[in-house]
Amino acid sequence: MSSVLSSPSPWPQLPRDYLGGVDAAYPDEDPTNDLLLGMAELDRGRAYLAYAEYRSVAALYDRLVAAREDTDGFVVDGFADAAARISKLRGTSRGAAETLLNDAVALRDRLPEVSECLRDGVIGPWHAQKAVSRTDLLAESSAAPAVDADIAATLRTKRGAWSKARFRDMLISTSSIQVTASCFVMIPTRCVNAGSRPLMTAGCGPTRARTAPPRSPG
Repeated sequence: MSSVLSSPSPWPQLPRDYLGGVDAAYPDEDPTNDLLLGMAELDRGRAYLAYAEYRSVAALYDRLVAAREDTDGFVVDGFADAAARISKLRGTSRGAAETLLNDAVALRDRLPEVSECLRDGVIGPWHAQKAVSRTDLLAESSAAPAVDADIAATLRTKRGAWSKARFRDMLISTSSIQVTASCFVMIPTRCVNAGSRPLMTAGCGPTRARTAPPRSPG
């Protein structure tokens, strides 16, 4: 926990509406059902706080990284500088800070509709992180907006909780369907234009993907 802030925390004065109507100081006075509903509201709060954090971190990226891309190289590397600042503030590892930076920019620029699902409490922070990692190969693909829209639509129409396995399968299925036309893949199949290379490393232009290796000539 950072010790940068010396003023008293305003969070204990948070209105009870943000806690599902439960008084955190006296939860034993609330009915069981109210406590459970309050926990669900807290999940939405965590999602919004994660969204707000990602937005702030993306702004830091713009100021400390993107703004330095055209320098002559004598300025401290912007990404390393941003990661170091976050790491020092949070008391976390440099790797964790770098992951936070990458996830923040990916959600803002590659998966804006998924980011809005996080903002609205449709998903939690771990869903957003998994969506980023499962769509990394789409960073430079024209299929990214369609994948983002389809994932968000699925998230907003799904009722009930996602297991990690089902959420992973949904991401893989949605992504692979959208990118078939450009053969930019998210699954380990093989491509007509990619020879024997795994499709996961190929971006080979408009064609059809197939699951078997191409036949040898002759």
